[in-house]
Amino acid sequence: MTAPAACNFCAHPASLRCSGCSKVFYCDQECQKNAWSKHKHLCKLYQNAAKGEPMPDESTFCGTCGKSGGPLTKTTCCGRTICDDEHLYKPFSFSKVSCLRNHTRYTACGYHKSEGHKGHWHTCYECRKANTPENRAWYRKNNYNFLVDIEDKEYVFPQTRCAGCTKVMKMGPENHSKGANGVVACQPCTPRVQTGFHSCIGFQSIPGQATFLHS
Repeated sequence: MTAPAACNFCAHPASLRCSGCSKVFYCDQECQKNAWSKHKHLCKLYQNAAKGEPMPDESTFCGTCGKSGGPLTKTTCCGRTICDDEHLYKPFSFSKVSCLRNHTRYTACGYHKSEGHKGHWHTCYECRKANTPENRAWYRKNNYNFLVDIEDKEYVFPQTRCAGCTKVMKMGPENHSKGANGVVACQPCTPRVQTGFHSCIGFQSIPGQATFLHS
């Protein structure tokens, strides 16, 4: 039985299939728009392959964004080809411009390697216990992963709602704040909900170290 599709940007349940490559799903148009800059080149490769053109050798393009022609390197975690672009990241900007940094910091594969865990990240108990259910799904399903590594497996997690406007939060990519009591607020609601919140960019805590996966 095929697992329900997960959004390639936020890991929430998704029903909108990419009309170009048909390889990925999104939960809404906002997520599709946010993911497009990192998907468009890869999407074109899969579109061409569907027309009968051979896929380029995987060593010639970034496996997370599809770009070729620029500097490429190999990931230290899985040895796959990726953009050699970590120098593009500006410290404390928390931007997602770097494919290499994104994969290293925001995927289960990269985290498993950086923490020195044994075995395979798919079955790692240490990785699993370090995560909330939504966190675990996002790190395994987001578009910073290599598409071939994304599991055909369902991850069910409880939805988190903003304490102010009550909208469903997308905890992986969405800027948010978390109070000491665990209450979560979206960025616009934070000032009026509660004092004592610390700001988060995705799972990144400011100030200090990352809240969940990174030590």
